[in-house]
Amino acid sequence: QVAIQVSRGCPFNCDFCLVSKNFGRKMRYRNIDNVVEEIKAAPSKYFFFVDDNLTINKKYAKELMKAIIPLKISWGCMCSLDVATDDELLKLMAGAGCFNILVGFESLNPDSLDESHKHHNRGGKIYEEAINKIHAAGIHINASFVVGFDNDTLDEFDRIFDFTLKHNLANVNLHLLNAPPGTETHRKFNVEGRLLSCDPELGVGHFPTLQYMNMSQISLFDKYMETIARLYSFDTIRKKGEALL
Repeated sequence: QVAIQVSRGCPFNCDFCLVSKNFGRKMRYRNIDNVVEEIKAAPSKYFFFVDDNLTINKKYAKELMKAIIPLKISWGCMCSLDVATDDELLKLMAGAGCFNILVGFESLNPDSLDESHKHHNRGGKIYEEAINKIHAAGIHINASFVVGFDNDTLDEFDRIFDFTLKHNLANVNLHLLNAPPGTETHRKFNVEGRLLSCDPELGVGHFPTLQYMNMSQISLFDKYMETIARLYSFDTIRKKGEALL
């Protein structure tokens, strides 16, 4: 896949994320004709839009989709859940070659969503309706989750596993909460003396780097590895595949 970017910025301000800190909360966009020319010049027909939220500006996104439909490409991207509220946009995305969307569900615990200021996710029925709409458009979902917020317990892992099985989410990104410098999460954990002295390369979401509220580092890591094994076991993948037939 060829990486391509059409925008920078993010209007949201999630505590654990650096995007709005690095690129600001005001969205800036490239000229669509310029994007089309870059795609035409690429040595591949497979792309990934690395924008942190490709469809946050629905008007721009629809114009982009219309412009790339004739190019006959296949691509993935990252979007927030509100992409599922616009049927026209989903139809245009599928017609333009979108086969996969990375969606940051982050948590199934509403208290954890509030804690991290990811207020635009609401969980529950909204999650279910969004998944059904995206799947109905013929687009796969790469579901991303984070465990380790102060309101989380080890039970979150089982909730996530059951949720992805119920909704046939075959591709799951499961991460442990970490605190990149510059984020509000880092400031909070630093003030509270809950940062561990770890190699920065460990802080990418696969290793416990904090003093968590309700879980020890060992129990968190053990449950994380157990859940990863379950998520990507042959039996789990088979069940999800059969459910889509």
